[in-house]
Amino acid sequence: MTEEEKEQNKKKKEWLKEQQRRLNEWNYIKEIKEKFNQMLRESIGTAEEFKRLFDFYQNKRYSYAYEELYDKIAVSYTKDLMKRKKVIYVYREDLKYFLKLFWKLYLEENLEFSQLKDVFGRMEERKC
Repeated sequence: MTEEEKEQNKKKKEWLKEQQRRLNEWNYIKEIKEKFNQMLRESIGTAEEFKRLFDFYQNKRYSYAYEELYDKIAVSYTKDLMKRKKVIYVYREDLKYFLKLFWKLYLEENLEFSQLKDVFGRMEERKC
């Protein structure tokens, strides 16, 4: 093999390695999103809906590299919830997590104060 061929093989190996890294990262992101969707399917309308959403949001602390992804997913879901629902029903058992979630989103500057007031104003207790 000539020096040029060796250099081309080296570049090809590096390129393949980078493509594999990107594929692994894409698969991991896809897995996070699938877990979130599965969690939503299992918990929407239950007394654990906001507890599970809060737990998902808190998981970002274990995944520093994907912290922004956890933020983005939780924030987009809560903002979509605010757009879709005029009244947000919360079970009494889940109220603590609802308040913690929205308060934490506000403290981390993912929600504005006016949005926080709006959410709390539309919140009602869901009867069992």
